[in-house]
Amino acid sequence: MAIVLDIIHCRFHSIPLALNLDDLCELTLLTHKYHLTHVLRPWATTWVNAATLQMTDYERRLYSVTPDMYNLERMSWIAWVMGDDQLYARVGEALATYCSVDAANGNLLYTEGENAAPLFTYTQEPPGLHGMPDLNSFLLSTHH
Repeated sequence: MAIVLDIIHCRFHSIPLALNLDDLCELTLLTHKYHLTHVLRPWATTWVNAATLQMTDYERRLYSVTPDMYNLERMSWIAWVMGDDQLYARVGEALATYCSVDAANGNLLYTEGENAAPLFTYTQEPPGLHGMPDLNSFLLSTHH
């Protein structure tokens, strides 16, 4: 909330140059809820790039084969809200590669040890993930 208040009150010196994945996800959840995502535009590309690098580095160290699904869930939300269609497609492809579909209810599942866990249990699912991307938030390339 502090970042949003700093932006709308023009306290630009207080706005961080980079955000970690957790903070960026929380920020996008908040700004989406209150229809304020457009105020993030000047920092969006930098923050998304930093979070993407953090996720990639983290996964290289800890996961040699399977990516961290929780991080992919959060990145799909961030990409959708920020209107980054290329990142959204890459994350969607990774989710499709490592998930299966529950025949009983159509939920996406991923294997966690010997158990299958549903995706988007702890993270907001972006609209359109099961079909065509619905990037109805602001689009970085076209929003003025």
